[in-house]
Amino acid sequence: MVLEHHKLEIGDLPNEIQLQILDYLNYRSRCTASEVCRLWNALAFTGRFMDRVCLRLDITEDNLKLVCTVLSDSIRNYRHITINFNNQSVTMMDYFSQVVGENDALESLTLWGMDRIEPVQLLMLLNSCAHLERLCLLDEQTEQLNVTNVQGISADDSVEYPAWLTALSSDSPVRLQRLRKLRLMIPGRVSLPSKPIVRKFPNVTQLHLTSHRPSNVALFNDYRNKLEKISILTPSSLFVIAFSTISFPKLNHLYLGRLELHDQLVVAKWINFFQNPAHTGTLEQLMFHPKFMMRTPIFATICSNCSALRELELSLDYMDGDALKDVTNLQHLQKLSLQGTAYFRETPHWPYQIRTLKTVRISGSRFPINLLVFIADIAPSLTNLTMEDVENPKELFETLPELVATIRSFQLNYSEGFERPPSSHPSGLLRSMHNLESYHLQRVIIKHGIQGWLQDAPQLRMVTLTDCSTLTDTHLVILTTNCPKLEWLKLKRCPAVTMHGLEEFRARNPSCKIDVDGN
Repeated sequence: MVLEHHKLEIGDLPNEIQLQILDYLNYRSRCTASEVCRLWNALAFTGRFMDRVCLRLDITEDNLKLVCTVLSDSIRNYRHITINFNNQSVTMMDYFSQVVGENDALESLTLWGMDRIEPVQLLMLLNSCAHLERLCLLDEQTEQLNVTNVQGISADDSVEYPAWLTALSSDSPVRLQRLRKLRLMIPGRVSLPSKPIVRKFPNVTQLHLTSHRPSNVALFNDYRNKLEKISILTPSSLFVIAFSTISFPKLNHLYLGRLELHDQLVVAKWINFFQNPAHTGTLEQLMFHPKFMMRTPIFATICSNCSALRELELSLDYMDGDALKDVTNLQHLQKLSLQGTAYFRETPHWPYQIRTLKTVRISGSRFPINLLVFIADIAPSLTNLTMEDVENPKELFETLPELVATIRSFQLNYSEGFERPPSSHPSGLLRSMHNLESYHLQRVIIKHGIQGWLQDAPQLRMVTLTDCSTLTDTHLVILTTNCPKLEWLKLKRCPAVTMHGLEEFRARNPSCKIDVDGN
């Protein structure tokens, strides 16, 4: 009997197995893999990976025909598309709408730079996207902002009405039945046509609005029985008075940004809103950011009535630290984010605890130690801690291991606009933190203390270092010695690290994956 030995090639594997192999590649590597053959060109940009890919199109009159041709010939189905019309007129909108609409996988669409787009053209484009689930429309005055982060958006007081918005006022037959998320980034005082918008997008469950005109409360009122997620920025006093009377029986996520709380009537209205059992019983995520000071009565009302909260984010600026004890009423809280400085009359020690609280972020605090002592008291199960733009880092480094020795993930970040203290180097930071598995530093000065810094972290598996200009090849060598279980090293914008240092690191720890600037 003769047996023929057939050499197995990667193309012989089922597509499902090849997809799993491609899942290990980042975007750049996938682009390279897509050039291998037709099959990999199709597989490289399909499946779950496309959830993380957004196609960005800069449309001009000169390139529109080319863009349409490329999209029409492409075999890739993009789920997320962002289109910038660059405030130019478009003469081939019917053809462009047809090409975009042929992408049946399209779920999310963001449009901006529409200053010269005719209302009928916008309706034509929307009507072609029958499967759309998320829509974001940006006015030119907010187009420079990061549309994925509503915290960075501030409403404008302009009264100019964008011409393209009249498309939402018309009685056109456009009906996007699948649309769930609607985000309107428009000037602050623009009035929106509530009834026509509801007719065009009847099943919206997430509404994000930057306009604070009181008449726009009607839009929230018309969607009140369906809304699950609401984001509002810079609401005026009259807006708050009208909004606070509405009940949202399905509300589970609420973001309120840049709130004015100087008016006692506004404070009273927010207290009434958070006393309404119609939505406080279902609310699981709350982001509450006043412009200046968090009012203690509002915070006490939130903690007393929103018992279902899983995630809470607050701006503390100049808040009485002793009032924070009310947060222990939230016994289902899992994630807590505190921004700004709370003033404690004395170092707090609270007998009550939240055993479900595992993730805490402290940012912009002038006295982070007091907050950290408070967190250590109330969160015995804390595993993830993030500190951003905090002062007094030297004292923080000395007390952190003693206060929260149980944490598994720690991040210390300084933003580009924050002037780092000269003592922001983590000497001895990881000593006695035996459970730590993940560590991230951003714009932190790493000095001579790095050997002690990584001396007692035997479980450390992932280290991410971003914008660490003082990180050297010697530090990487110490990593291989002190962290025997290290599995992943990510470096981004660390200019002092050389290729020779990376090669030596790979030779000493060949099983550790290295990601340098996304490669």
